[in-house]
Amino acid sequence: MSFDRMIVVGDKLEEFAGRPGVATVSALARILETDRNPPREVLVGQGVSDSWMQLLERLARSRGLETEFIGADTLAQRASQQTSHKVKRENVLITDPVVVAEDRFASSLIVDDGCELMGDHQTGHHIQGMILIEAARQMFLAVIERFLRQGRKTYVVINKMDTSFSRFAFPLGIEITFDLKERIKETEERCGYDAEISFHQDGECLTTVRAVFTAFDKEILAPKERAMADKSVEAALEIAPAEAALRAEVA
Repeated sequence: MSFDRMIVVGDKLEEFAGRPGVATVSALARILETDRNPPREVLVGQGVSDSWMQLLERLARSRGLETEFIGADTLAQRASQQTSHKVKRENVLITDPVVVAEDRFASSLIVDDGCELMGDHQTGHHIQGMILIEAARQMFLAVIERFLRQGRKTYVVINKMDTSFSRFAFPLGIEITFDLKERIKETEERCGYDAEISFHQDGECLTTVRAVFTAFDKEILAPKERAMADKSVEAALEIAPAEAALRAEVA
């Protein structure tokens, strides 16, 4: 069956793709290569990597097709590794946030099939909840880096995260909103933030994450963290011989 308009998702979302009008990237590649009536419009869903997107566009061009890939430009808006605090590009789950009002910022979810949280088997038709939680974390890091403490080397400590899930998030377009509720104990070297990050699809709220976190100047917190780590190691080394001696006595 041919469709003028189709949705494409990553191969790891094959359960969602098992319905008319939806295809995985592998299936769409075969359609673009051989189908006599390929779709004229392809809506790019979640799980589509940069490399797959480039391949699909190249296949369409090679046959002279006028297929339009709706949403493909969103992939190029993926936030940088620096602002999201990730090393690998495929692990970045959000687009660069933008200002939409005072203390309100917006972004889009952008899941790559190759990201760390998609590495194991994906169950069901929906996006796993842990992906949304990680996207919320990346969202507040990116807002801090780009807007709240722009230009400063920042170390962020999470004090509290409360998550509420209202409905399933399906692998289509998902918008993210960051609302800054309060600045807490703001000084030259640090500032605490109380924020709400919410995920929306089809006009409905899917998930809400309420987060309280503190941003420090990196040169202030890094030595303190190192000292605490040293103490933990020292404590573990002191306890280990005592446990070994106790086991010997019991034996």
